[in-house]
Amino acid sequence: MLLFRSLNARAMRMFNKHNRTMLWTVFRKEWTDAWRDKRAMKLAWMPAIYFVGMFLLSFFFILNLQKNDKVAGIATFPVPVYNAEAYPALKQWLVEQGANITSVEKETINHLAASEHDYVLIVPDDVDEAITQAKPAQLMLVYDASKQDVHQKLNQVRNMVYSFNARESAVHLLARGVSVGVATPVQLTEHNIASEQQMSIYILGSIPMMLVLAVFIAGIGFSADMTAGERERRSLEALLITPVRSGALIPGKWLTSFLITFMITSVIIILLAITLRVLPFSDLGVRVDSRISGWLIILCAFIPLMALATAMQILISLFARSFKDAQTYTSLMIFLPMAATFYLLFKPSAFAEWFYWVPVIGQHVIVRDTLLGNSVPWTSLVQVWLVDMLLALVCLKIAAAKIRSRSVIYG
Repeated sequence: MLLFRSLNARAMRMFNKHNRTMLWTVFRKEWTDAWRDKRAMKLAWMPAIYFVGMFLLSFFFILNLQKNDKVAGIATFPVPVYNAEAYPALKQWLVEQGANITSVEKETINHLAASEHDYVLIVPDDVDEAITQAKPAQLMLVYDASKQDVHQKLNQVRNMVYSFNARESAVHLLARGVSVGVATPVQLTEHNIASEQQMSIYILGSIPMMLVLAVFIAGIGFSADMTAGERERRSLEALLITPVRSGALIPGKWLTSFLITFMITSVIIILLAITLRVLPFSDLGVRVDSRISGWLIILCAFIPLMALATAMQILISLFARSFKDAQTYTSLMIFLPMAATFYLLFKPSAFAEWFYWVPVIGQHVIVRDTLLGNSVPWTSLVQVWLVDMLLALVCLKIAAAKIRSRSVIYG
């Protein structure tokens, strides 16, 4: 109770008429200086174009791969085969399963590493004789295991050959009057219960990371320039001898960085909302909820994270020796939220109630649920607002208390 009264009293002192006037004066000064720096402003707006552009390129790359690998609605991929005509039944089966048979010469097998193929399926010449004598035909799969992208294709070819082997075994048993169940006592049936929305999060998993990066990148240059940059230009001392109080000086600088971050992040959200509404996600077999109300919820969830990110940047830059050091330290700060984002990116189904109480993780969960079309409880927004804004106020309080110290003034 005493802590609440103390915070309330300090808040009332901070927002009285005199402090509001000083805060507004500092804000106008910093806001004007920020927009005068054309180069820094252009660099700050680059993420809005870069992130959305990279998302568009990755989406159309995935879409193009899927279209190229489909013939008559069946997923296909090239399968280089040597002597495919010697075993017509196998060749027909591979084509039915989606393989695009490519005939290769014997020289290709001998010089596979120098050829355009990563692997070759070899059909022996004596395959008919082996089948007549009820002996297994010795197929051979030659490949270069050092190539990382070949293993998935090899697994597909193996599965096709195994399924063909099971079918042919069943046919041979039936021809001899033996039940198929003798050779296959167990059958496995797979059923995927994931909905289209749940599968779509694997494609849209980069959006929370993109927004978190934008929040922590947009205001770095301005936060560093308003603190370490002013000390390096010897203008911080002149600013501190003015009647402006520290309780108005730091919030005025923070408000400038916050509004710039808010503008840039809002533009990214608007561009993403337009992009997700016009992109043909149905061609990938996924469904995305891109309603305006959902994007407003996402923006509302990221506002306190913007406040926390800019407050941390102000605090870290205040103790940096130079403008360059401040940019370096604040850039390294990005790795902390990215660690949490990577955790949820590789475990998209992970969820616990305490996630909402952790900055960045709470925003990631809200974005994920919103894009999936799930209802986001209003209590989750209250939780992220409460934690992030409290941490932001703590950072600003520490910065206001330390800005007049000798270590900060003289670096």
